[in-house]
Amino acid sequence: ATANAHFLKGKYDDADYFYGLLRSSYPQSDHLVQACVLGLRAKMRTYQGALYDRTPLEDSKELVDQLLTQFPNELGDERERLLAARAEIMAQLAYRDWMMAEYYRRTKYYRAAGYYYNKIVREYPGTPFAQRAQEQLEATRHLPPEPPRRLQWLADLLTREDR
Repeated sequence: ATANAHFLKGKYDDADYFYGLLRSSYPQSDHLVQACVLGLRAKMRTYQGALYDRTPLEDSKELVDQLLTQFPNELGDERERLLAARAEIMAQLAYRDWMMAEYYRRTKYYRAAGYYYNKIVREYPGTPFAQRAQEQLEATRHLPPEPPRRLQWLADLLTREDR
């Protein structure tokens, strides 16, 4: 009831805490499935976007996987929503890596961009970003791994040891 009250007030961090407490302290509870589902919703609502912490997404993915594995028969219609939530979580995780890859591509650090593009293709193949990442890998394959060093003479001058 405390978790539900926090959830209804929009205090999703507190709601997630109390749903988690119910899940860990009372694993035999009749309300366990509901606590998992509502805890997942609370976790997903604490995620603030690609520029912020990815922990709520990772925790949500873990909770969805746990629900699908632990309660395959008890979920009923909720199963479809959980699968859709999992797809959304995977898309958000792929988007985060896409943003990092694009940052490195724009700054001409193509090796670092390639790392993230490969990660997207490998870990999130069912997302819209996987095909785009594969295309970017092909487009940047022939480019140098790092940008040229501008003002190298100045860097050499400042790092001389004979001062």
